Amino acid sequence: MSIPDIQNSFYVDVIREIEQHANDYAVVIRNFSQNEEREKLYMAILRPEWVDGFIVAPFYGMEAYVEELVQDGFAVVCIDRGLTKPDVDVVKVQDIQPLPMSTADICLFRNGYH
Repeated sequence: MSIPDIQNSFYVDVIREIEQHANDYAVVIRNFSQNEEREKLYMAILRPEWVDGFIVAPFYGMEAYVEELVQDGFAVVCIDRGLTKPDVDVVKVQDIQPLPMSTADICLFRNGYH
């Protein structure tokens, strides 16, 4: 699993959930600290190892690297954001929360205005 910032609480929660549901898989976590060269290095190190797939939080310009992984038969899942291509699974959270209703909205709603 490749994440851009291990200190981001969002990714801490994602890591926890993935590890909880990984069953018989070992999860290797790579923190590339928003450094594209470090991420390329990590991917190059893991490719010849016996990994079944990659979970990545892609950065701008990562399409070519992910495309190579897919062409080489690796399963790839993107988290937090997707790519324009290749066509891979993407897991996102709904980051637009409904705003709480204001007092005026509640009054209008109660008076039949929807």
